[in-house]
Amino acid sequence: MPNTPSTIFGNTDMGPAYIYSYGTGAGGADTLVGETFGGFTLTQDMTTQAAMRDSNGEDASDLYVVAQPSEVDAPFTAMGLSLLFGVIPGCTIDANKVQIQVNSLIGQGLRQFAKTYVIKQFVSGVPTTNKSDWVWLPLAVPIPQVKLAIKVKEQKVWMIKYHCFKPTAADVATGGVLAGKGFAAGVAIQYGSTTV
Repeated sequence: MPNTPSTIFGNTDMGPAYIYSYGTGAGGADTLVGETFGGFTLTQDMTTQAAMRDSNGEDASDLYVVAQPSEVDAPFTAMGLSLLFGVIPGCTIDANKVQIQVNSLIGQGLRQFAKTYVIKQFVSGVPTTNKSDWVWLPLAVPIPQVKLAIKVKEQKVWMIKYHCFKPTAADVATGGVLAGKGFAAGVAIQYGSTTV
């Protein structure tokens, strides 16, 4: 089968991918969030604070991690209302799916809207089924960063930033939102999987 070998972490470093909402479809299938144009950008950053000692002069004796944000930028295109509804937290859609209302979330926490997402790279024209190639976002929330260009010869792109929260022990314990999914507390992004 063409998509059996590991690709993202093997010899193939190029190619498009899809992002899915994990296990939200019929029968627990993954649901495609939408088509992208321009590819994904996955960012893992680390902010540190230096610990200093007079005996070291201006050299740090150690560096302490004070922030470790993880995010994925996804430029979606060809977004119908049903797909758009899935990437705007707190919005509402009417029964006929012909109208979306974007509600104010001022003062609200976004963690309540977080779900599990998975990025699957294409291999031989189809998304790989090899879980060791997948990039998991165990607990992420889509944050719209939309600036639509509405003019001739410019494709509409809906930029959505996925902020990855670090799951707590309660999230992965029995009864938690990630119970039984095989994720560990504190893991914002997981590369590859053999247990989920």
